[in-house]
Amino acid sequence: MILSTARTPPRRAPLNQANGADLNRALRTHKSKNFGANGPSYPPSNFIVFVPYNMPVYMPIDPYTVRAPLRTPSRTTSVSRSRRVQLDATPVPLSPLEKRFAQAQTYFDNEDTPKRALTFDRLPVELQVEIFTHCLTPLPTFNINEAPLTVSQVCSPWRSLVLFTPKLWSSFQIEVQGTGLPVSVRDLHVITTMKLWLERSRNYPLSVRVVHTPVGRLPDTRSAQLLALLIPHARRWKYVEFVVPRPTMLALQDSMPDGFPALRSLTLQMKGLWHPTSPVDIRSFSIPWPQLTSLNLQLDSDQLLGLDECLDILSEASNLTHCTMNAECTFTSSGRRPEKVVLLNLERFHLRLQGGHSLGISDSPESQLVAFLDTLSFYKLHSLRLDWLVQSNEGAQNWLGVHQSFVSFLNRQSASLETLRMSYLPIGEQALIDCVVQLPLLMKLDLRFSLGDNESDPITDAFLKALTLPLCSGTMSDRVLVPLLESVYLQSHGSAFETGTLLDMIRSRWKLDNGHVTTQKLRKFHLRSMRPASDEIQGWKTNCHEAGLDFVYDTVMLR
Repeated sequence: MILSTARTPPRRAPLNQANGADLNRALRTHKSKNFGANGPSYPPSNFIVFVPYNMPVYMPIDPYTVRAPLRTPSRTTSVSRSRRVQLDATPVPLSPLEKRFAQAQTYFDNEDTPKRALTFDRLPVELQVEIFTHCLTPLPTFNINEAPLTVSQVCSPWRSLVLFTPKLWSSFQIEVQGTGLPVSVRDLHVITTMKLWLERSRNYPLSVRVVHTPVGRLPDTRSAQLLALLIPHARRWKYVEFVVPRPTMLALQDSMPDGFPALRSLTLQMKGLWHPTSPVDIRSFSIPWPQLTSLNLQLDSDQLLGLDECLDILSEASNLTHCTMNAECTFTSSGRRPEKVVLLNLERFHLRLQGGHSLGISDSPESQLVAFLDTLSFYKLHSLRLDWLVQSNEGAQNWLGVHQSFVSFLNRQSASLETLRMSYLPIGEQALIDCVVQLPLLMKLDLRFSLGDNESDPITDAFLKALTLPLCSGTMSDRVLVPLLESVYLQSHGSAFETGTLLDMIRSRWKLDNGHVTTQKLRKFHLRSMRPASDEIQGWKTNCHEAGLDFVYDTVMLR
């Protein structure tokens, strides 16, 4: 095979082995002359290719001179006995996209071009790190298929950047699984990996979550080992969440540092089926309450904080935006209590009340709760959740004496409260209506009562009718209760209301007429009760889902 740039073929020669050697020599000469520092140069557009009889005309002759299979020739001038073919190789005009692709392909084929994603490499290092940060989950696990481990395996430059970026290794979560007997390979791997991540994070603030729910009644010290590795880095704790048994915290109580200068969010939940005799003293941890913005403190049922101790913590933690606490529903000390605790920035408050031992006959758990709430002053409270897990023989009767004070408390939150959840409060039908009336900006209502109490069930026809929007045309003359309501969750026995009343309430808030111009459309309704769903309810479930209403009707059956 012979390559020439002339329009007329050279002198013919027999196609033998010598001509094959001449062809290879000509191709090497052309390659060395036309492959320079600026990339390969192509031969002229019009050239003659002599093809042996056993070689298809569309095969590329050389990857450095022919970039793609030859197009179908538009003209054949002559074919000799040696099957010599002259092809018109004039290129067909390319589209702009094809031209850009060809230029990029030529650039990347150049030996002097780095074989990397040059567009990303041109970004500043700070921007590259920010992109890698967005690959992380809020709290990564030690999974090789998750960032930052996956990012570090892409290429050598990325690996170097990831390994020397402490921010990418400063957040992780660990879940202790199983019984721990015998010690598994996974447990050893978790400890080794955790040491490595702590080393790579250097001095960057830490965000750590450790979850350990013991299985069985045998002591398990694995979570204590993990926390022992974290304590030397306690000055770097920023967002920490420990869901561990009490013995884990008890074993580390004396080894805690004197301060936590970077701490902003603290979650401490004690769980387990086995409890030591010694209590955990939260005050001994030297927690910097004033600098916290988020607090979740849930202790064991036999060492709950009293309401007065909760007030002491809240009076110091004045910068909280989210707070969750469980407490014994009583003031454990008869000493002086703060007259007012102002929480300017608190937006979400969740209080779980347990126990129920009062200081005297006149101090019922209900009165203790209202006295505690009256001490608090909120300005930005958006979400309030009250869980009543108190054993009280005369709860409904005691609530009547403090109902007006509780309604006054809700009224003070009417300018900001959007979400209300009350669970198992000893409240009646009319008292429940009075509470809802105080909250015109309410968007989410969650009311949960005992499934087995059919005598004092407050979810009645009267309550559902109060939530039903009145029929109107033009203007609304009647006062609309919670006009912005979007989501409703109800849990009750279900024997105190009729199915028709329930569906009328949902229909009035779901299919609004033009008169309710300031009323928000209901988007989610969830009911859980002991009452089986009727055929009408079953038909509604199908129609509502097709029309965009999230309608759930759960029936609980006891066997």
